Amino acid sequence: MNASFRRVVGSEIDNAYATYLEAFEWLRAKGVRQWLRALSREAFVELQRRGELFAYYLDDRLAAVVTLAFDSSSYWSGEIGVDRRWWIKSLAVARRWRGAGVGKRVMQESETLIRGAGAAEVFLDCVDAGFLPGYYMRLGYEELGRKGITYPSGNMLHNA
Repeated sequence: MNASFRRVVGSEIDNAYATYLEAFEWLRAKGVRQWLRALSREAFVELQRRGELFAYYLDDRLAAVVTLAFDSSSYWSGEIGVDRRWWIKSLAVARRWRGAGVGKRVMQESETLIRGAGAAEVFLDCVDAGFLPGYYMRLGYEELGRKGITYPSGNMLHNA
């Protein structure tokens, strides 16, 4: 199977956004509130315009989409400082590729790209409910901290 990892181009936005929405709905159905609300298509287009949106293709079919950003996080500044760092902001695997190791491969490709940019580390933020913390730990990520989040709705979640 031919695999490639690259930035999403404008003509691929609709397919990439559909993959993201599919993952959003799947997580929500599983009770995992990693993303409180789905990004709008306009916000997704802006990620692509900024060069932060990447996709993993298998035989020229989009298998996953990921957002990579060199950014600072005011939310975690007490733990990691205010300097800009590489973040994996979102990972969405097309459901047809579930269980095929695509997410792991996208994480490896993302890490390779980030190392190529001169970084020694990458950060991500995930809720501690559900399977996500264990998934990322199995990929070698370590928990640096936990914080409670109270959303405007009054719901409270913890991020790890």
